Amino acid sequence: MKETIIEKSLRLNRKFIDSLSVEELNDYMKEFDNYETREHMTPKEQAIKEAYGAHWDLVKEHVDIEGSVNCGYCLNGQEDAEQTLIDYGLDYKEGLFECDSELGNGWIYWKPKSLYGIEDNNGWVKIESESDLPTTEGSYFVYSKVNWGIGCRIDIFTGRLSNTIDHETGKPIFSHYQPIIKPKPPVY
Repeated sequence: MKETIIEKSLRLNRKFIDSLSVEELNDYMKEFDNYETREHMTPKEQAIKEAYGAHWDLVKEHVDIEGSVNCGYCLNGQEDAEQTLIDYGLDYKEGLFECDSELGNGWIYWKPKSLYGIEDNNGWVKIESESDLPTTEGSYFVYSKVNWGIGCRIDIFTGRLSNTIDHETGKPIFSHYQPIIKPKPPVY
């Protein structure tokens, strides 16, 4: 029986993998992980990975789309959640992680404190293309990178927001915006 292209590819890949030392295989896996991050993760997913830092490999299979890890149903509440952090090799006393119970029903989640607000990016809209810009005139907070990305600042912009290009850097001036919502008048 003639070997298919897929079968031949699998056979050659297996032969190549078997020829590698453990160190070489680990190097390839790290390279693949870096490629996966650069090429296939959204900015939100990258922010989640960066927030976990060196702990990412321990928890990446358990992190949800908002950056939380579900500890499960914890009969002893905070104490069980803290033990789960310890089981993952994370020190809750460092203050980097915070536990959160969902509506008091016993389900406990934890995530890095730096990820609080990720659900809506703290109200900021990331500008990645013209289609991300608001279609109406208004007042907006705009987040600008200044000094070629070394610093940043928040300004107020009124009118129709367009993402003009910085003539020196060739990059868009604004990276994010947030509508300024006029407050409703007081009731009494």
